Amino acid sequence: MIAFYPHFGPADRPLMPTTALLGTVQVTLETALHLGARRAVARAGRWFRRPKIRRRLETVSGSVLVALGLRVAVSSH
Repeated sequence: MIAFYPHFGPADRPLMPTTALLGTVQVTLETALHLGARRAVARAGRWFRRPKIRRRLETVSGSVLVALGLRVAVSSH
């Protein structure tokens, strides 16, 4: 990604400080993004571990697998 930084910097300013600033901005934004994704995944994990939700997921996935098995069984190929 650093190879693209010089294209975004002004030509009349020193390259190293501008590149360092852009790198710092990128690291800050990506850190915030990853922390947000981590929080969302943790919340979703707690939700999926609830017994009621887990039973529904198992019922739906089991039904889908049975339906696919029946489709394969009755297909003409």
